[in-house]
Amino acid sequence: MPKTKAKEKMVLISVHIPKQMLEELDEFVKQGIFPQQERGN
Repeated sequence: MPKTKAKEKMVLISVHIPKQMLEELDEFVKQGIFPQQERGN
């Protein structure tokens, strides 16, 4: 997945997902596939 260009604007979203999916997304972040994510509680 290409890195985001500095001039592109990002949009903040909030979703409810199963814990297993969240763990898989965390693994993508660790591998550098997805950028860092912020989580609210």
